[in-house]
Amino acid sequence: MYRNNGVRVDVYNEGLRVMLYDESNLATVKSALAQSEQEGFQSPTLLSLAQSGTLVLFELIQDDPIDAEVALGEPLTAAEMKPAEWLPVKTARIDLPTGKLRVDSFSSFPDGTNQEPGAVVDLPKGKYELTLHRIDLAAMAEKEDDAYDDPEQVITLRPWPAGKKYRPQTAVLRCGDQRPAPWVNKYRIKGGVFNGQVISNRFDQIHHRLYLNLDMAAFKQLNLQRGMRLELAAAGRTYTLLCQGEMIPAVAASYLGEKEYENLAELHPMLLIGFLVTGFVPVEPPPVRDEHYLGYDFFVVSTLSPKSEAFTEADDAFNKLFRLEAGAAVELRVHKNPFIKMLKSREKAWRVEGKDLHCRVLSCSDERLLLNVGYQELRKIGFDRGDAMEMQIGDEHRVIFDASNRGGELGWIPDKAAEYT
Repeated sequence: MYRNNGVRVDVYNEGLRVMLYDESNLATVKSALAQSEQEGFQSPTLLSLAQSGTLVLFELIQDDPIDAEVALGEPLTAAEMKPAEWLPVKTARIDLPTGKLRVDSFSSFPDGTNQEPGAVVDLPKGKYELTLHRIDLAAMAEKEDDAYDDPEQVITLRPWPAGKKYRPQTAVLRCGDQRPAPWVNKYRIKGGVFNGQVISNRFDQIHHRLYLNLDMAAFKQLNLQRGMRLELAAAGRTYTLLCQGEMIPAVAASYLGEKEYENLAELHPMLLIGFLVTGFVPVEPPPVRDEHYLGYDFFVVSTLSPKSEAFTEADDAFNKLFRLEAGAAVELRVHKNPFIKMLKSREKAWRVEGKDLHCRVLSCSDERLLLNVGYQELRKIGFDRGDAMEMQIGDEHRVIFDASNRGGELGWIPDKAAEYT
């Protein structure tokens, strides 16, 4: 422990975010987290809560259990920090109208889906300047310092200075320096054509990826939909893409249908796929290793599978595209003829009768059932995150418990296609 008045807290965790807030603000925080899922990483809702001192969100390098110390007083001194390696120190404002500081991971947040307890630290009521000290686990590992047994996070709180304003640039205290990534908003959209740039590439025996700076705002402005045919102009030629919306390849293959997916691959052997990844959903390797820039939206261009026979190491077109460096210009447009025309009719094949939602099964397996509805449709019958519902398929009845927040992040559900296990 670093301070005599410190309180050590341990919270079960499977994610990369930690939440600090007054217990009386639980309902506000819960509502904001649900809203932020539609807004992406740069959520104005979460940013507003951060600015008001209602919520402090901070990142973790890896999904270890939260091992933190909370103490009243000044930030740690250089002498106190000397025995360990630390990430950049961050400050924030936090208001504690009841003095009950909750420390939660997304595995313990009390939204009705989690069974793990969070932690509550009793403090004097008031407005505080919160200073966050985080151990640099990578640096400690390099030093092979196995003797360190103190908390991995130290949170100090001192009174917020009267009249001081707080204008955070992001809703989350990141592990690295809080500065905008150089590619953010460096694009233009005119006449339905996206002109942007490459963030980075990933070219090896397993991954064939190109990361573009097309974010959630651009995705919505272009009105991109699953099944669309996209044309990517880059590296001196035009490539054809199947748009998968916000679905990673494994889920998209199930949604579109394995046969349909295979047929497309046969008809278009050089076909690529493209999908959006938002900052709250680390389902892909990050486009950059630099921790300063983790958490932004990006668009992934990839082969249909790592073993695509159309592209080989000797294929000039393949090499040129997937070896494009950061900053290279790209142009993306929607082709007038979509690859898969039945998606809209299939997605809209649902109806509400009283308190019942009638929908269709898109695909099924021994472990997974994919339905043609998302939270927008489920809310029409009063459903909210964490609720349970009864599902009937033929003569079979099952109780379905929504555990979408258990993944450690904000509970991603592919747009318009809720997935229940």
